[in-house]
Amino acid sequence: MSIHPDPKINRLNVLGEPLASCCFDPITGYFRNGFC
Repeated sequence: MSIHPDPKINRLNVLGEPLASCCFDPITGYFRNGFC
């Protein structure tokens, strides 16, 4: 399991904007990958 997402995959928020990392220590986010 990698904590860094694949940069080739475009992940968007509900507004259609790119996701921004929110925290890596501790790893947070729904999938514990640092993205909210």
